[in-house]
Amino acid sequence: MARSAPIVPVPLTANGAAAAPMSLPRFRHTFWWYVKWFFIALQAIVFCALIFAAVILKGVNDELHTVVPDLRLLLAKDRAAPSRIYASDGSLLAEFKTQERRWIPIDELKTYKTVNGRVTQTQGRLMAATLSIEDSRFYTHPGVDAKRIVGALIANYKAGGVSQGGSTITEQLAKNVYLSRARTTKRRLSTALIAVQLERKLSKDEILEAYLNDIFYGNRAYGCEAAAQTYFGKRTKDLSISEAALLAGLPQSPSNLDPWRHFDRAKKRQRVVLHEMLQTSRITYPQYLDAIKDPSIEVALQNSRERARRERSTVPHWKSPYFVAYVRQYLKKQYGYDLDQPGLIVRTSIDPKLQSIAEGVMEYQVSRHGATLQGALVSIDPWTGQIIAMVGGRDYYNTSMNGQFNRAVQGKRQPGSTMKPYIYATAMEAGLTPDTVMVDSPLFVCGDSECSASRRSRRRGGREIRDYDRTHHGAMPLRSALAMSNNVIATRLLLRVGIQNAIQKAHLMGVQSSLVPVPTLALGTSEVSLLEHVSAYGVFATKGLRAEATPILKVENGAGEVLVDQTGPVRAARVLSQNAANEMYSMLRYNVTNGTGRPVQIPGIELIGKTGTTSSNKDVWFMGASPQLVTGVWMGYDRPRALGYGSAGGKWCGPAFREFMRQALPIWTARRPVEKLVEDARATAQRRFVAQQYKQYIKVRICNESGLLATKECPDTHMEVFSAAGGAPTQYCPIHGRNPVEQRRLSEGRAPGRDDDLGGVPVRRSTDNSDNDDTGDGDSNTETGDIPNARHGAVDEQGRSGEDPNTAARREYERDKNSDDAGDAPAHEGDGVVTLDGDSGTTPRRRSGGGGQVLPDNDTPQTLDGFDDTARNQ
Repeated sequence: MARSAPIVPVPLTANGAAAAPMSLPRFRHTFWWYVKWFFIALQAIVFCALIFAAVILKGVNDELHTVVPDLRLLLAKDRAAPSRIYASDGSLLAEFKTQERRWIPIDELKTYKTVNGRVTQTQGRLMAATLSIEDSRFYTHPGVDAKRIVGALIANYKAGGVSQGGSTITEQLAKNVYLSRARTTKRRLSTALIAVQLERKLSKDEILEAYLNDIFYGNRAYGCEAAAQTYFGKRTKDLSISEAALLAGLPQSPSNLDPWRHFDRAKKRQRVVLHEMLQTSRITYPQYLDAIKDPSIEVALQNSRERARRERSTVPHWKSPYFVAYVRQYLKKQYGYDLDQPGLIVRTSIDPKLQSIAEGVMEYQVSRHGATLQGALVSIDPWTGQIIAMVGGRDYYNTSMNGQFNRAVQGKRQPGSTMKPYIYATAMEAGLTPDTVMVDSPLFVCGDSECSASRRSRRRGGREIRDYDRTHHGAMPLRSALAMSNNVIATRLLLRVGIQNAIQKAHLMGVQSSLVPVPTLALGTSEVSLLEHVSAYGVFATKGLRAEATPILKVENGAGEVLVDQTGPVRAARVLSQNAANEMYSMLRYNVTNGTGRPVQIPGIELIGKTGTTSSNKDVWFMGASPQLVTGVWMGYDRPRALGYGSAGGKWCGPAFREFMRQALPIWTARRPVEKLVEDARATAQRRFVAQQYKQYIKVRICNESGLLATKECPDTHMEVFSAAGGAPTQYCPIHGRNPVEQRRLSEGRAPGRDDDLGGVPVRRSTDNSDNDDTGDGDSNTETGDIPNARHGAVDEQGRSGEDPNTAARREYERDKNSDDAGDAPAHEGDGVVTLDGDSGTTPRRRSGGGGQVLPDNDTPQTLDGFDDTARNQ
């Protein structure tokens, strides 16, 4: 049974009628209730804000300990000194005063007075002027001046731009030493954080001392003492009020306020500084008037300007100038350190005694053969790679003789027969021995292999390799062939072991220049520098270990931090096997005792070496070593020309080598230098990887006029080969057209992608070398090929061909395709030997060269500088 709803009584009126429902009163909060909860909420917000602020402040406090670098950099007195280069014995070689910096203690910037028997100190004139204009409340704020910031904001708002800065002296110091010059919000916050931390760690006087010794005053003057000497020729403590006020105003904008060039601007700024000094009661009104009217300041500035001009026109003289110039270049290229920046201390490997011997020997030996003859000498410790002597010419300061050109480093010349040991080393590595017999018989080369019997003539494209005496000596062991510097056997040996293998071996040993892969490489046709040549010969002295040549022992900054340290053991690469190294050492020793190197023998001293003389006697060399030192000597003219009768590597460079080693070795060995080479498999792998980069070559067509990649519009072009490691141009010629052609690898043997792919119009006017007479220069033995020129069609006055451009392009493609060996070439004598990189011995041979060698349009490599195939075998 369903439950009934409850009965609610209904109120009745007096007459019994139903009354209206009764309304309950609404609850309302009082005014004080709202006030109470307002303060409760406010307290909660404040509490949260305090917690948030505490977290932020703690983070800032933690950050302060990490944003400030080592304070030694800030307070280092040596940072104000010029960069200096020292020899290995600690003697000074050179200093670079590109910035004038002289650190002065804060006590010397103050003035001292005796009052009633007591000595009191006050701010010196420059201190007072600097504080007045830069930071008048310096001694009271904590590093950041809020009042100064607000004042700067108001002033800049009224001026509509930046007219006043809000940085304190502490902040300016932080920016100058630790931060970049970029104006960003992050930098501004970092500046404030560093400034606060500096104020915690340093006293006010220490901060002011660092600032006054670091600020830039213009005209290479850093620090107040250097500025006082530069502009007024006096000490900072001796400056007058007017002079101090002028200097204090310069840091705002040293170039715009330069008193030597803009005296009116500097004078106007000086008045602003004097006014601030008066406002801060650092000078009296009479002193203010006297300083403004001071007439001596302009005369003093004129005198200082003339004095600076005379000093800067004087060329600084360094000890061992060629070596110092090389160190400067080496630091910049290798590590990015600029000696124009102050405070660097560079300790080098140069030995002053041995350097003096080298300079004296070269001056005497070179002057014997002519007034304008030049020479160079480099000596290296092969066990560390450290350069101990370097002579780059006769007189570094003689501009009429191109004195500042360092012939030991910058000059690259053909090495002649001194290139042959790299080829013999490759042969020893491939399994041959010094007793292996080869035949000195007539040799003709075609491209990069020996010609067949039917082509052994110059008219049929063959190129004859001959010795200097133009005779043949029949069969002989390799030991005797190297001692006699036999050209025919060296070339035949190069073809046997593989040209690219020999190039890779030379690069592994330390030759950095690109070597052109042609048979005449055995005669020294590719140019190298003396320094890299000497460094590579160090491998023979160390019996197969390679140490990079370096002039540096240690580099430090003004704070004493070591930036570069090369005094420890050298992680050396083995680039020549032990057996091959021993065999090469014995062969080069035999050359000194029984071969062309006999003139360098020194009784009681074991020497190895090789002579070299290029065609027409343009360059003469001697490269040699003892177990302790490796030394190379070169002589020649800056503009290559014949040296004259009797010139040869053994006769000219040999005596210089012998005399240097005779005097240097007793000094060097008496010090008992430690053999510091440590063989490292990783270093060996790295050297091999680098050498591989130089092993590959590419060939491109170059516009003769612009020197850039040719387009189809270029009228005069030539083929040129470059090392794949770099050197080839990457831009197309902008002179002869806007439509570049596709540069293709000619060895791929593919057809053009389109008719104008090869740039056949206009027909190129190419040099035809096939008509050269038989002069013996070795450059005329080329295959003529099919050269498009005027003989293939009519050419108008502008050099344009009258034939179909597509026909010319197709013919040019066929010519290039036929003149390149695509894929593996037919085997020739020597194929099948194990290559150095572990690949099969059959190496694809390219007719292209490397290192920027110019090829005629018939696509046959020429030798460099007209090098004669009958090169002197001295």
